[in-house]
This record gives sequence, structure tokens and C-alpha cells, in this order.
Amino acid sequence: MSGRAPYQKGYRAEAELVRRHADLGIEATRSFMSRGADLTIEGVGQAEVKARAKLPAGISRWLGEREVLFVRPDRAEPVVLMTWPTYARLIGAAGPSYGLDVDTSKGRKDDK
Repeated sequence: MSGRAPYQKGYRAEAELVRRHADLGIEATRSFMSRGADLTIEGVGQAEVKARAKLPAGISRWLGEREVLFVRPDRAEPVVLMTWPTYARLIGAAGPSYGLDVDTSKGRKDDK
């Protein structure tokens, strides 16, 4: 699927995540029209952003009401999927270790 609408949906998702990180006091920047990562997040690294109407059924079922999902492919590093509130708490707790001044009191009104 290509065209203007999917591009705009992706842009909105990326911009929202930049704002959410800014609310936490963390710099996140969009990688404009790159073929690499969608975002670069201070103290974290590069991130890919996918905007979907729903999570794939397997992921939704596995995650359920939990905060974190670990998936470990054979002979590969685990992949971690987590809710935004959990990510905000973890990044807030780790922030000082990475020299980040994280304000976890902001950005909580629409976390879910």
C-alpha cells in the first residue's frame, strides 16, 4: 500500500512519539525520509515506528493485560514489546544512569 494516507498516518505516529518523549524530557527526533530508523531517541538509540489499526492477533493474545512481552526467536536475541506507561517508567528509572533528566510526571493523561 502506498500513497499519501499511509505516509500521513506514519508521520502522525512518529510525531506523537516525539511529543511523548518530549513530555518525559527526552529528545527524540524523526529521521526525515530516511531508509533507516524512523526515530532516534536520546539514551536509547534508533527506533522503528509502525502504525496499525490493531496489533497482530498473536501479539495481542500473548501480551493480553500484561505490560511486557518478550519474544525470543531461535538463536537470536529476545525482542521486547511493552506498553507506553511501562516504557515511560523504565526510561524514567534508567534516565539518570544515562545522563538523562527525565520527568515521568508528564505525559500520563493519555498513556493507554
